Formats: sequence, structure tokens, C-alpha cells
Amino acid sequence: MGGFCGPLVAGFAIDGLGHRRAFLALAIFPAIAAAILWRQRRRVPAVAGAKAEGGERHVADLLRDVRLRHAFIASAVLAMGWDLYAFVVPIYGTRIGLSASLIGIVMGSFSAATFTVRLALPTLARRVREWPMVVAAMTIAGTSYALFPLAQTVAPLMLLSFVLGLGLGCAQPFIMSLLYAASPPGRQGEVIGIRTTMLSGSHTVLPLAMGALGALLGMAPVFLSMSVLLFSGGWFAWRRVK
Repeated sequence: MGGFCGPLVAGFAIDGLGHRRAFLALAIFPAIAAAILWRQRRRVPAVAGAKAEGGERHVADLLRDVRLRHAFIASAVLAMGWDLYAFVVPIYGTRIGLSASLIGIVMGSFSAATFTVRLALPTLARRVREWPMVVAAMTIAGTSYALFPLAQTVAPLMLLSFVLGLGLGCAQPFIMSLLYAASPPGRQGEVIGIRTTMLSGSHTVLPLAMGALGALLGMAPVFLSMSVLLFSGGWFAWRRVK
């Protein structure tokens, strides 16, 4: 819901108030969240985690686990697809002449799709295993990225964003399920920490790499590069299915 409302509020604030005042308006939301958390700080429970197995532990032990390593790779590819969308769609929208409000509407359709598909996840989880769902998600996302350079108006961009959101939105919870199931007892927090570190690396490297590629060759190679990466990830996940 936040991903849906955020781009809409930002887009209309930029068009209506300008960039400076839009930043000030958006600062209200984290301030409200901080105030709520401060008022409720004594009610946040301290929960002890499950005890880990005895003996010395190393992060490398988790990386050597084949099941975890495969899930980490799939998680990284999906995270790149998510990060690229948030980075490149505003740039692409500006290049084809869309206003900030229209770009916000396009990006809101992506978040609307992630919200919608997650309502259906309980049914999907009962009928489809994790790796087949990851294959389907990467195939859907890769196809959407391949078609983005052909979209030059709001309606096709909204449609592609919605389809992309369906793919990426359904995959993330299944990846978390794979990671949790493969985690050694009491080490789920470490596994999530490794995944978070990988996501932070994607947040740092991907905009630099894709920004350089876009400046050199244009936006189409950026979308197509991510499409190839996602299709490759889908092939990797299909091998896990087999």
C-alpha cells in the first residue's frame, strides 16, 4: 500500500508544489512513523530466538550449503529486477515526456500488482511449489522488461508495470520460504542478514552499472540487459525444478 501511495503522492506533489516543497511534504510521513514508534516503544516485545546448534559458526558455512546458495542466487536476481524498476522507470518516463504525476501513476500500478498478487498467495502456495513459482515469476518479469522499450505512452507502461509487479511480487515471499526452509535451526536471522547484505549490494551497484549503460547506449539496452538476466535466472531456477 505504501508502494502504491508513495509514487502517487510524490508525483502530484512535484507537479503541484515543486521539488523542494515535495521533499518537505514527504518528510512528514517518516516523522509520523518515528513519533508512533517512540510513543509505543515500551510495548514492543523482546522475543528470544530459537537456540542455535552448538559449536563455532561461520557465515561461510551457510554459503556452502547448496540449497541456501541456490536460493540466494535467485533472490539476488529478483532483487535486481525490483531495484531496476524503481531506478529506471522515472528516468525513462522523463525521457519520453511524461509528467511526474503520470510517472507516479505508472509506478503505482506496479505496487498495485504486488498487492493484488499477494492476496492470491495462499491459494498459489497450496497448488504450486516454490521453485516452479520462481521460474514463472522470472519468465513474466523478463518478458515485461523486454517489451518496455516499445511502450511510449502511459497505458502500455501501466500494463507492463502491472504485469511486472505480478511476477516480482509473487516471487519474493516464495524466496523467503525457500530460505527459511533451508536454514539450519536457530540461524534464520543470519540467513536473512546475508540476503539483506546482498540486497544492499544490489541497491549500490545496479544503479551505477545501469546508469552508465543507459548514458552510453540509451534506455533500450538497460531494459534488455535486465530481461536477459531474468531469463537466465529463470533457466537456473528451472534446473532446480528438474
